[in-house]
Amino acid sequence: MFEGRRVDVFVPLIEFYEVAKQRRQRVLLDDQPVFIWDAETLCVFKLMFFRRKDLADLEQILRVQSIKLDHTWVGRQIVYIYGERDPRVSQWHELVAEVLPEAGT
Repeated sequence: MFEGRRVDVFVPLIEFYEVAKQRRQRVLLDDQPVFIWDAETLCVFKLMFFRRKDLADLEQILRVQSIKLDHTWVGRQIVYIYGERDPRVSQWHELVAEVLPEAGT
């Protein structure tokens, strides 16, 4: 916790971390510089954990980011990490189709 906010810390234990590291953004949190993940990277991490609450978070991210989110990049990362037949891939495509039907996955 940081001043009443939950802060998740990610350590570089997987290959994807290097990809994610290139996409992180530096912002100020109570006048302190911190790095945060961009929305697409956060989606990939949420799909890695693949819990019910992560799927709910993914739906909310899709609704807020809308077509600004590079959902194709997220899908490619999940396929690269887990393979085309992993349930995360089909779940991601279903979420995108449901929330962003105009995206045409």
